[in-house]
Order: sequence, then structure tokens, then C-alpha cells
Amino acid sequence: MIQKEDGKISFDKTARGLDCFVRGMNPWPSAYTEYDGKKLKVFEVKKVDDNTSHKIGEVVFADTRNGLVVQANDGLLRLADIQLEGAKRMSDVDFLRGRKIELGYLFE
Repeated sequence: MIQKEDGKISFDKTARGLDCFVRGMNPWPSAYTEYDGKKLKVFEVKKVDDNTSHKIGEVVFADTRNGLVVQANDGLLRLADIQLEGAKRMSDVDFLRGRKIELGYLFE
């Protein structure tokens, strides 16, 4: 049986693996990570073409032009559709209009 804890995202997977994981965890228990002490549910991810390399789970872009982009094992992944605990579900761009996430922040 799948438990709520099984939805925790591990960014050391490939971008394709994370896409499959996020889709597989919807609608329940939903894929999530933690941000600022709260659960950040992730409903959709998109692979981003970029040749840069950062720490796994590191925020590479966090702006309204590029969205919320995080380093996965084999490339960059945009967290396109998200919901912070206690807030409404929204696109990453809308989320970033109301909050600032520092570049280099590590999702674990």
C-alpha cells in the first residue's frame, strides 16, 4: 500500500524518472518536497534543456520568466504546477509573483 510519505520527491532521479514519479503520485498521495518548513506539492514537471550542472535539488532559476527550475540527476526540471501547504494550487510563475525563492536553495 502506498503511504503519504511515499510521495516525497528525491531529486537524485533522472528528469524522466521524476516526471513519471510526479504523474504516478497524482491524485493521491501527491508528490511533494519541503520549502520553508511547509510541504510543497508538485503536480506537473517539465524537463528544461540546459547544459549547466549544479547540486542535485538546487534551485537554478526562480523568476517569472523561467519559472521554478531545479537540478535533477541528469538535467534541469521545472516545477510547473505546485501548491504550498495552506495555499491554492497554481503555476510556478504565479507562485513566484508572490514569493521569492533564493537561487541556490536546496530542496531535499
